Amino acid sequence: MLHVTFRQVLVSFSLAVVCVRAKEWNRYDYPDPQKDLVKCGSVDGIPSWICDPDHVLSEQQVSDVHTRLDELNSGTTCLCSSCDVSNQGYKVAVAVMDKVSYNGADKHVDIVANNFARYLRERWFSSGCGDNVLVLVTKETPQVYISSGVAARSKLPDSTVKSIVSSAQAQLDSKDFESAILTVVNGVQSEFEDMDSTVLAIIIAACVLGLLTVALVSVLVCLKLRSMKEDPKPTFFRPDKTRESHKSLAKSETHYDPNTDNIYVSLREPKTAEAVV
Repeated sequence: MLHVTFRQVLVSFSLAVVCVRAKEWNRYDYPDPQKDLVKCGSVDGIPSWICDPDHVLSEQQVSDVHTRLDELNSGTTCLCSSCDVSNQGYKVAVAVMDKVSYNGADKHVDIVANNFARYLRERWFSSGCGDNVLVLVTKETPQVYISSGVAARSKLPDSTVKSIVSSAQAQLDSKDFESAILTVVNGVQSEFEDMDSTVLAIIIAACVLGLLTVALVSVLVCLKLRSMKEDPKPTFFRPDKTRESHKSLAKSETHYDPNTDNIYVSLREPKTAEAVV
């Protein structure tokens, strides 16, 4: 006959509660997927940009998200003025966990979670110009929080972030975390692709404007050269030179007219030497 004491039941119940209770993470203890490969559940033991220490996702789902993040990094353009050749594109990382430790600040859940996401992003992406984004996903209370770096924030203002999170809310409510993560990642990518298109349009417009300017200047120069060939160089009258030439060719004579009481000056051409026969 099985005898179970009240104390044994209480101990068993306490252990069950501990096992079922979701793990709480503080931002200082959460692992880094570039360094803590085993803790983050890295597939194939390679550095990644997704960390799932509580195994919220299956191994296949972790692998799918890792592949998507890697494609995003390798297939986009760096936003910094100086970029590392080995890491051309902007980076998006994902941190998945059961629950964030609020340390008694349960009334400020969003503030604590957003600070958690910002801390992880700054720790994981310690270099660069802030062309990075971290997506934080919690399981117990299905939520997504997005922290953007300085360069990324120009395309991800608060209104855009809220829109992206809202697009994944239905998947979060149904606890389809992989689909929710991919929806958020795709939303972030679309915003950056819009920025790439804008930058490309500006570059093309600047090139076209430069070519038009060169063409206009060339036409004006050609017209100027043509007009200079058609119009000979004008000759300017130099009175001083004219007087000197007259002095060298003629001598002046003065005449007085008693009828008009005027004095006239006339020029007399110098006589040339006659040939002696």
